[in-house]
Order: sequence, then structure tokens, then C-alpha cells
Amino acid sequence: MTSLSKKELTYLQDTIGLERNQVKFFQGCAETSMDNQVKMLCEDMAKDHQQSIQVLSKHINNASF
Repeated sequence: MTSLSKKELTYLQDTIGLERNQVKFFQGCAETSMDNQVKMLCEDMAKDHQQSIQVLSKHINNASF
């Protein structure tokens, strides 16, 4: 288990929030796109940001305070 400082924890939480905003943005772009290539690109980008959230969340879940 890794020990995180309060500052590190806050940074991770803020970054997760930013990643969530990116997921919502790209999902919205995918939903409104008329071009299938753009739609697929936006969906892929949303998935990438969702994966980032999962990775960052693991650091929080595996940490001790």
C-alpha cells in the first residue's frame, strides 16, 4: 500500500473530475456527430478518458492515509 499526502489525494481527485468532464464532452460530441468517422473517434476518446479514470481511481483505492 502506498501512502498519499493530502495534496496528492486532492490532485488525483481533481484530475478524475477533469477526466469525467472529458468523457461527457466526447460522449456529447459522438451523440451529435453526423459523420461516422468523427463519431467513432469521439467514442474512442471517451473510452480512453474512462480508462484513465479507472487507473487514477486504483491509486486512490490502493492508498493508505
